[in-house]
Amino acid sequence: MAPSSVFEKKHIDPSQMGKIESLLLHFNLPMPVIEGYRAHRALIHTGLIGLIVLVVALSLYDSWRSERIEKSASALATALSQEKSKLSDNLARLMDSYPRTNAALWAEIELARLEMEKKDYTKAASAYEVLLDKVGDGNPLRPPLLDALAQAQQAAGKYDAAIAAYEKLQKYKPYQIIACMGLGGQYEAKKEWDKAIAVYQAYKAEMTGQADGQGAGNETLAMLDEKIQLLRARK
Repeated sequence: MAPSSVFEKKHIDPSQMGKIESLLLHFNLPMPVIEGYRAHRALIHTGLIGLIVLVVALSLYDSWRSERIEKSASALATALSQEKSKLSDNLARLMDSYPRTNAALWAEIELARLEMEKKDYTKAASAYEVLLDKVGDGNPLRPPLLDALAQAQQAAGKYDAAIAAYEKLQKYKPYQIIACMGLGGQYEAKKEWDKAIAVYQAYKAEMTGQADGQGAGNETLAMLDEKIQLLRARK
């Protein structure tokens, strides 16, 4: 007698089959599959329900997040269009209503800028430091925030803190000239002429060979030469 095949149909009383079992049988699946389903029916149903709940939850979250981003952007535009006397309150309210959104981050940056405008440099510097803690090295906002922090520290007369900020800014190539001039300027403010000269000479050495005989490169080298000569004469 030939052995039975897994694909051989066994008679199952239709009254004992659920809709899913009937569907499996309709698709001509092997009996072990149908029997496996019957043996683990509760577990399979629980897994399917969990999967459905997860898919629905993710869909609802994406919809909620998209709507929240749109509303926060609209709120930011509205806040910036209001009269200046109400701007700080409107921006603070936006940050409370839509935390951890790009709009809230821009609102926080604008609040720091307003502190600079009000000449409250210490408060502005603190605000920029908080912002820097929120953005990583790869974030394009980090270099301009470092520059803003350095300017706030400089305006507050905290030259060493400004120097630390400009030193961090130096590693971002598009901002190296800003960092160089800012860093040298802080040493000049402290009357540390040798350190200022060293900063300008280091950047000049880096720039040498990059100039093409015309344009901004040669202008930068000429400016650095002039500053170095003036500082040497001042010593």
